[in-house]
Amino acid sequence: MKKKFSCNFCNGKSFSIQFKYNSPPVGETKFELKNQDYKRGYFSCNFCGHWFLEHELGMKNFYTKEYTDSTYSDKISEIFEKIISMPSEKSDNYGRIKRIKEFKEIIFPNKKTVDLLDVGSGLGVFPYSVKNIGWNCTAIDPDERSIAHIKKRIGIQTIHGEFTKVKNTNKYNVITLNKVLEHVIDPTAMLIKVKNNLHNDGFIYVEVPDVEEASKEGKNREEFFIDHVHVFSKLSLIFMCKNAGLQTIRVERIKEPSGKFTLFAFISLQMNKI
Repeated sequence: MKKKFSCNFCNGKSFSIQFKYNSPPVGETKFELKNQDYKRGYFSCNFCGHWFLEHELGMKNFYTKEYTDSTYSDKISEIFEKIISMPSEKSDNYGRIKRIKEFKEIIFPNKKTVDLLDVGSGLGVFPYSVKNIGWNCTAIDPDERSIAHIKKRIGIQTIHGEFTKVKNTNKYNVITLNKVLEHVIDPTAMLIKVKNNLHNDGFIYVEVPDVEEASKEGKNREEFFIDHVHVFSKLSLIFMCKNAGLQTIRVERIKEPSGKFTLFAFISLQMNKI
């Protein structure tokens, strides 16, 4: 594993080797890798605690087709229906919607029409719930099958493509990135682009895997699967937002009903009066 010169988030210069893998952990999505010698690992910044994935497995640009092939096969609709039928106490999405609705009432309690952009919508479970609470939702995803499913099943506005490459000049009250930034090589750059689509009084909601809690339970957790380029600490999440010119209003850690250790954050262009 290579040692980084400096941390992308805090500019720290000291790193430690963490988990190493010579074979996929149980439950990890099986991708077609150009280099079949499965060797990878994580190293961490000794200052902000962020973990970085290091490998040479030829996985560039696999999210548009291969990710969906490997993760959902041809069962997008079936898995979607199963998830939306889950009882609230077992649903990660139920808690997510509840948090965002409550925060909206603090930021703009009198706004009846809310325009939300969901980046990396996947199966469309979250956009489905957004529509059900009466908000306007636009879903963007790089996989055309996911977008076709969302358009047909949910009937909302969709954009097909990678968020950092598509041209979208619309402004939104809320922008969400749920379990997206850990998959991105440069998550700070993505947040900088997100700012262009946010109304001045709006907010961004982000969820990322929590390295501080997940690492306590060992290397085989989902938070450390191969598609997670980054695993965040509270501090690195705050640094990332600051580097993007954003203000973190609230950052918390939770263990979701699925068992995932997650950090969530509400972020603004400027400090709102709360």
